[in-house]
Amino acid sequence: MSERRHSGCSGAWGYDASSCESLPTTVRETGCYMVNTVCLTIPCLNEEQALRSNLPRLLRHLRTMPATRWEVVVVDNGSTDGTQEATRELRAQYGEVSLLVQPERGRGNAIRKAWRASQAGVLAYMDADMAVDLGQIATLVEPIVSGRADIVYGNRFDASSTVVRSRMRELLSRGYRRLARWALGPEIQDFQCGFKAIRAAWLEPLLGKARNGHWFFDTELLVWGAALGLRVQGIPVAWTDRDETRVRFAPTIVSDLILLARLRRALRASRPPCRQVGESAANGQN
Repeated sequence: MSERRHSGCSGAWGYDASSCESLPTTVRETGCYMVNTVCLTIPCLNEEQALRSNLPRLLRHLRTMPATRWEVVVVDNGSTDGTQEATRELRAQYGEVSLLVQPERGRGNAIRKAWRASQAGVLAYMDADMAVDLGQIATLVEPIVSGRADIVYGNRFDASSTVVRSRMRELLSRGYRRLARWALGPEIQDFQCGFKAIRAAWLEPLLGKARNGHWFFDTELLVWGAALGLRVQGIPVAWTDRDETRVRFAPTIVSDLILLARLRRALRASRPPCRQVGESAANGQN
């Protein structure tokens, strides 16, 4: 595990904690983290087959990036298949993956547990199906390491992105995007992409706001990050869905409407951020 550095410092992060007046007190007191460690979390609910197929490929790819120390963490999120057994077997074979068990189901719960257990300077996550081109992992974390962004997310709606998925998933994704941008503003381009990274110094301020334990965590993380004045940046991705959706239309739409309405109210009730949401998101995309 990397060690936290507690003095105000700049350097490879391009980040001087002592001079960032917009930072919450907890971040200013913590200072900078080590730059060369990334915690890559993979939340799993019954993903035994996906792990056996994809995790060796991921670990081999990360070995080609020796300048960065990688912590790959599989979080078993209430699985009833052999997810834990598969992870232990792969750990014995490769020795580069950890297993955490989060009995309470929910994507947000899994990511929160893994991130809070890590000392890495960059915290990221991706789905077990690894729908994104693995070559873009470096593109995800580089803006944070170089000091140009605080949150980076995959944007499947970018004109440069290539996306292969079923019509049903395309319909669900575009429908949710339209609802979310109508309710919350147009700054964020892709709320739900399972490919995101944050600067670890902002973990607790973000988790203090992004409290949903399930899929809506993706939306909260980006929206609250922008509202707090962080630099939020989207990157184009090459994305190929590996399986069919099991989402039910009617319950999903009703749930989305309720959660978006609650988040909209919470944003309006919060004290003014250190920067406007639109300004922070725009700055992160330049």
